[in-house]
Amino acid sequence: MDTATARENRTEARTENEKPPGKEYIVGRFDLSALTALLHEAAGGGNELGEDDLDTLFLDLGYDSLALLQVTGVIERDYDVTLEEEAVDEAETPRQFLDLVNGALAGRAAV
Repeated sequence: MDTATARENRTEARTENEKPPGKEYIVGRFDLSALTALLHEAAGGGNELGEDDLDTLFLDLGYDSLALLQVTGVIERDYDVTLEEEAVDEAETPRQFLDLVNGALAGRAAV
């Protein structure tokens, strides 16, 4: 199954306001330490990301598109936010990805 199909299936399976029983969603800003933890979990390890890594390509940091897809799924579930597939594909660095996630969180909070 390709990345686009997997994301479409996940999006279709979850309605906009559907929440698993007893699940509280995380509220607030998504930061570099949270991204690092999710990347480590998705990739089975890795280096700590620091401020110097913000503009380094994920591929150069050792994270492939599958790791980012897994991280995106966790963020969408835990933060109750939908990230546009094209925007996720264009986010090639931690800074771009953090800006994308925090922009989506800010948009959700404004609603």
